[in-house]
Amino acid sequence: MQSYAKKSDKIIFNLENLESFKKTFELCIGNIIDKKKKHMLASLINVTCLQTFNPGLICSTYVTILESLFANENTEITYRIALRLTKYLKKDHDFFKRIKVFYQKRSTYYHTGEIKFSYDDEKYLSALSRQLIIDFLQNPGNFDTVNLDTLLLS
Repeated sequence: MQSYAKKSDKIIFNLENLESFKKTFELCIGNIIDKKKKHMLASLINVTCLQTFNPGLICSTYVTILESLFANENTEITYRIALRLTKYLKKDHDFFKRIKVFYQKRSTYYHTGEIKFSYDDEKYLSALSRQLIIDFLQNPGNFDTVNLDTLLLS
């Protein structure tokens, strides 16, 4: 597994830009009623604005965003996220397995603190999460779990 050094100790978020951050945050989530979706966007904004450089936290946050978009059940979450996301993006079985591994790495980080994510994982999850958030903001109905499960059967 590839690891990488801490990028910086300096946090670029400070009191001077707090008001700007609050306005941006409200614009991003102000009209969203679904609490899970608000949590997803708040997580992304947190990682972006607070410049957290812990790869375990960053990657785990991205996986949480995927969970917010593709699961609202409490059982078989790993399988549901991987299956729905794979079908939504029209990907193959290797992608399905990769998503499951990301979820397992997240669980390991949350339960033990051990970081199993690599820098390549972070780059991949960042791009994937951002793409999906843009899709969600443009077409939130596509992320309804009933619609996603209907897509699975087509």
